[in-house]
Amino acid sequence: MKQKSSLKDRLVGSRYFSFGITLSLFVLLYVVGMMNYRGFMKPQVFCNLLIDNAALIIATIGITFVLLIGGIDISIGSVVALTCMSSAQMLQNTGLPAPAVILIVLAMGAVFGLVQGWLITEFNMQPFIVTLAGQFFARGMTAIISRETIVIDNPVYTSLASARIYVLPGGFISVGVVIALVTLVAATLVLKFTRFGRNIYALGGNEMSAQLMGLPTKRTKILAYVVCGFCSALAGVVYSLIMLSGYPLHAVSMEMDAIASSVIGGTLMSGGVAFLPGTLLGVLIQGVIQSCEILIQQADAKIDFIGESPVYVWADEFKTEQVIRNYLTNAIHHVDNERRIEVRVLSKDDIVRVTVFNSGHPIPQEDLAKLWDKFYKVDKAHTREYGGNGIGLSIVKAIMESFHQKYGVRNFDNGVEFWFELDGKSALHEEQNAVK
Repeated sequence: MKQKSSLKDRLVGSRYFSFGITLSLFVLLYVVGMMNYRGFMKPQVFCNLLIDNAALIIATIGITFVLLIGGIDISIGSVVALTCMSSAQMLQNTGLPAPAVILIVLAMGAVFGLVQGWLITEFNMQPFIVTLAGQFFARGMTAIISRETIVIDNPVYTSLASARIYVLPGGFISVGVVIALVTLVAATLVLKFTRFGRNIYALGGNEMSAQLMGLPTKRTKILAYVVCGFCSALAGVVYSLIMLSGYPLHAVSMEMDAIASSVIGGTLMSGGVAFLPGTLLGVLIQGVIQSCEILIQQADAKIDFIGESPVYVWADEFKTEQVIRNYLTNAIHHVDNERRIEVRVLSKDDIVRVTVFNSGHPIPQEDLAKLWDKFYKVDKAHTREYGGNGIGLSIVKAIMESFHQKYGVRNFDNGVEFWFELDGKSALHEEQNAVK
């Protein structure tokens, strides 16, 4: 006689069990954040999680296809950087229209994945070795195109980058978020309702069984890497909308974040098991953890905001917020001694200067000029943004150069001050009158 399974067994055995656990974890983390920090209750804070991680969501979707077949791709971040740099180079120096540039870089990403998948399948090479070589190649090609920042000021890109789509009362998302969510829905439908999707699951579950069933295992494996390459390039397009620049150090270590997000979302690295909506939650969980980490560190420091109110400037709101956030996070990570942080807003001759000072150890003088241009780390230098790699300051450089504005750092006896400048309101009026 067949024994009835208990409710517990049915729940644990459900294909959506891991997704339920991930969803519960995200809700728990977000509720804890709201209980401890009032800002978490604002709808825009949740929207910002999506805006800041739109490119990562797309990259995570791509790596999930590869993880499902039991493979791995660690070239994602480099392909994102190559996409940004190639887009910037073509937009600034070739006169190609923006839609053509986007199609070219997407095709480039798909071909990149095709080559990697073919090498892995045809020669039975280890995916880690092949994609590691791909990582070095893509990052090297980015540096060959340019070692300096190439600013994107194409009107199509700038208008897409500044567009707001209101979805909640008091909350809006960017075009990048729409692209990420559409990609998520499309990928979910492909995996669930197409022959290719069923082949992906079968290949990841047991490759030998899939071959015995007559499934096209080689073609499926290659196509999984093509999808990953395409998603990496699409993530690069979204990332270029965020940064409006190409830079050799864009998206460093994004592949690790993508793999972690996919696994947190319920994907097995051994293959055969994944649920794409869970990968979205995996990305959001990482975003909440990073936000809470910054707020926890902030609680140990005294932060003073000193400035005129109100002050109006001519700048992109998202990019300016990112510069300030990177400066503040950097200061929070390295504040010492009196544990004091001061944010000042100074206005003079139609120029607004924002400074972020933190008490602590000055940066060695010989390292000051190297902070912005290199993947640089010094024990006492303020380059350890998000784990010690200086990427936060390279992002500041890319944004400020896209604004064509000044930025810098200077030492004091009791600490370090980072600063940047923007045009004030009257400067904007003069520019508009000159155009007229």
